[in-house]
Amino acid sequence: MIVNGIIHLAYLDPDLVMVRFTRKLQKEMIETSFSISHSMTKLAKELGVNKTSLYDFLKARFDGMSLRFVKKLSSFLVKNGFDEFSLTNLECKVKSIKSNGVSKPIINPKLPFNFSTKPGADVIASFLFDGGITSQLYPFYVNNSLNSLRKLVRNLKSVVGDVSYSIRRHSQHRETFIVEFPKIVGIILYALGLVPGRKVRTDPEIPKFIFKADDTVKVSFIRRAFDDDGSVNTGTNNGSGKMVSLIQYSIKKSPPKRLIGLKGLIEQLGIRVNGPYGPVNKHVSKDGITTHGWMIQISNQSDIRKFAEKINFSIASKRKKLGELLSSYVLPPKLKKGETKRKVIEVCKKLSDNGKEITIRKVAKTLGKSESWIAEIMRELVKEGVIKVSHEKLSMRKFRGGFARKTFEFLQ
Repeated sequence: MIVNGIIHLAYLDPDLVMVRFTRKLQKEMIETSFSISHSMTKLAKELGVNKTSLYDFLKARFDGMSLRFVKKLSSFLVKNGFDEFSLTNLECKVKSIKSNGVSKPIINPKLPFNFSTKPGADVIASFLFDGGITSQLYPFYVNNSLNSLRKLVRNLKSVVGDVSYSIRRHSQHRETFIVEFPKIVGIILYALGLVPGRKVRTDPEIPKFIFKADDTVKVSFIRRAFDDDGSVNTGTNNGSGKMVSLIQYSIKKSPPKRLIGLKGLIEQLGIRVNGPYGPVNKHVSKDGITTHGWMIQISNQSDIRKFAEKINFSIASKRKKLGELLSSYVLPPKLKKGETKRKVIEVCKKLSDNGKEITIRKVAKTLGKSESWIAEIMRELVKEGVIKVSHEKLSMRKFRGGFARKTFEFLQ
């Protein structure tokens, strides 16, 4: 298991990967090995390889040699005192790396590959949300925004090296674009812990090292997730329904692991997140697979402001809508001289004295204020011991657990 987000050459599947060094270095490795065994036949036997493979490597006849062969040769040399040929020392000298067979390589790979960076986190989030890895380890990414695709390409290149790619329009949704990468990228992502196959079935998790990374790395991951699948709701006229939300799908009737992990990441930045709620909806694909949607949401005004300040979106249209949402609030949550707070307490007391249920909606309607603003005040009153949550309203299933759906008891 990768604990720090760094992929060394030794971590890759030796039977799926081929590497190439300079012809000079490959010749030096074979000649040094020959000086130990004094015979190509004997050397081939000691390594457990075909003698032809030794000559192929010596002459650099092909565009790469299997990583398993290189590991055997390296181990033999290190065992005989030539530490300069250890796999750790060799990985920074790799000129190209690719999957076996006819395939496109990464030129001048940046081994070891460090994904515990802002570009690395963006790459991981891209393939966990709008992208994926096929069962044959071919990675792809789908989005309506060409800028999002180009950003992924730039970040992937900054992490792994000069990698080729192809962009095309989706065959069924012409407004959507797909970028595809060589199999070697999928092999690297698989070594990192990403799972190939349809995400609704495999239910992949966010790699654990992301949770231990610094905040800039976490922000990069979260921003890409919301760029891909996040949405902004500016709410209704009475101020309800304002939120930033994100939905993910699974064949299970339980929240996807990546959604639970994403909530935890956001909360590490001091932003409260509601949910996951669900199933919020159901979708049946053309091949008959039924998936269930699960949602997380940021609905408190102060938390939405924190989201905008710390994370926000890269996509201009979503940034604009978030700005409109923030502008729609009548006042920031800080109260002027406690006047509104005092009125909230008065309304809560009156409702209690009359034996009526105390809810955020009732208080907001009585005072003619937005529910989100009143919710902020009532959170403060709960902390101060003026009111307490009595029980949860049995409302729509998808909203279960939200603060705005609670009823309260007046204590003073």
